[in-house]
Amino acid sequence: MPKEMDRYGTVKVISGKFKGRIGYYDDDDSIFPENYEWNEEDDDDETIEGIIHVAIVYFGHFSLATEHHGISYDDLEYASMYDLVNRKAELTKLCSPYNKISYKKLCGYFSELHYIETTLLNQIVEQRYMNKPNGAKIFISHSSLDKPFAKMLCMDLEANGYAPWLDEWDIKVGESIPERISDGLEEADFVIVILSGNAVSSKWVEREWQTKYWNEIQHNRIHVLPLLLKDCKIPELLKTKKYADFRNDFNSGLRDLLEALETLYKKK
Repeated sequence: MPKEMDRYGTVKVISGKFKGRIGYYDDDDSIFPENYEWNEEDDDDETIEGIIHVAIVYFGHFSLATEHHGISYDDLEYASMYDLVNRKAELTKLCSPYNKISYKKLCGYFSELHYIETTLLNQIVEQRYMNKPNGAKIFISHSSLDKPFAKMLCMDLEANGYAPWLDEWDIKVGESIPERISDGLEEADFVIVILSGNAVSSKWVEREWQTKYWNEIQHNRIHVLPLLLKDCKIPELLKTKKYADFRNDFNSGLRDLLEALETLYKKK
């Protein structure tokens, strides 16, 4: 059965001719068989043999994109903040004057880049300053060497209504770092531990997640959620826990993590 999309919005093409591109899913359409002849009795598309249902996608804002494309729903998924940031970096290189490509293709890339930049800006402003998160408070335990990934994760958690706590965002100049971290841990509903070689060798990270781990044992509730960023020696106390796997596919790991958070938060 073909995949269904439940809302219009920003999507990423995951396979096919336009794999890797990001655009706006604006509408739905149907592609009829080449030799199809219209029949008044065919009032239901589902009864027509060989019909293909597609999403109408613009690689840019409606008024700027030079064309639209009909793309199979199976070739699409909703774009994460991580996808937007990565594609922005790719397009910046593709739009370089040193990259010799056709004028039409260059216009298409600039249109897509403009769409991604404005979408990123709008989402960040909405998440940080306009929409008050109503989901769980989540402390992000990580090595400073994994900070870029931690920021990406926080943006996607915010986009899904959660309130992530990140030291760089939540500790102000002049505040006591140990005291603010202690407050963040105490107030958190969950601690996400970003596991990597950098993290498991950090005593600071270990102290952070262990604080919540023993609380978990005491109250018989899950508070610590491991996230595997890179292959590493997983700490003994976390070996029995299933981790969200971000090693190869950010979006797949994010879906698993969000599903776990939603289920566990309802039980609190």
